[in-house]
Amino acid sequence: SGTVSNPTSMVTTYTPSPADELAGSVILTMTTNDPPGPCPAAISSLTLTIIPIPVATINGGTSFCEGGPISYIADPVSGATYSWSGPNAFSSGDQNPIINPASAINSGLYTLIVSVGACADTADITAVVNPTPSSSITALTDVTCNGQSNGTATVTAVGGTPPYLYYWDDPMSQTTATAINLSVGNFNVSVSDANGCNANNASVGINEPTAMFTNVFSPTICLGDSATINPIVSGGVPPYSYVWDQGGTFYYTPTLPLAPTSSVTFTLNVTDANGCFSTSNPGITVNPLTEMYGSINYSG
Repeated sequence: SGTVSNPTSMVTTYTPSPADELAGSVILTMTTNDPPGPCPAAISSLTLTIIPIPVATINGGTSFCEGGPISYIADPVSGATYSWSGPNAFSSGDQNPIINPASAINSGLYTLIVSVGACADTADITAVVNPTPSSSITALTDVTCNGQSNGTATVTAVGGTPPYLYYWDDPMSQTTATAINLSVGNFNVSVSDANGCNANNASVGINEPTAMFTNVFSPTICLGDSATINPIVSGGVPPYSYVWDQGGTFYYTPTLPLAPTSSVTFTLNVTDANGCFSTSNPGITVNPLTEMYGSINYSG
């Protein structure tokens, strides 16, 4: 049991014991008597309800990102009410308040009061709302030749708190501001700063030229005739350059007029403006003249 400060006085103070606090109540009894006289003792009792002092505890971080939520969680206390106050005239009676979206004006000291009856406890926490970075694609190079993987893209971040972290969604999951060795396709990059605040994803499309193709008709001629080989080139990036190789003899013209005395083949290399090339092996077939035998009858 607890202690009574002045047990023989009409006014006294009772201090509950730990057992009383654990029980949640205690019965106090006051007895009066009349020792010299014949009056019976007067007895009065009351039940004292003991309310434990609540403990205010705030769970949550202190660093937040602009545009995101500020979220705090108070430990539950049976029968309690919760009162929050904070910057920018913030107030809430929720146990777990949320401010969304947060901005710089929401930075500052937040106070929680947990009350059970006339008993209360207070806790404080300071929130800092950090600026959020932004990002954009500021440079790119498309794939040089069809089927290659040599495209690049560069993202630039501003705002927030450097240094920045980069996360590309390409097959190599690159983590630098400039992604290299990209093939044709669309790619996204996310950027976060030193406070863990994320920029909106930036996107880029990498293109490639169509595949180069050289169509060459190989003619057949008779000995003594001439022919011109006219290649038809598609794809790549014009203009094109041409190199005809006839066993070490080279020609540098788009078309090739010749009057060979025997069948001949060539290696034709066509190169576009990006240095991409297409190779084909046309030729000219020369048929010898046919000797004809007979006689002419001039008689009428």
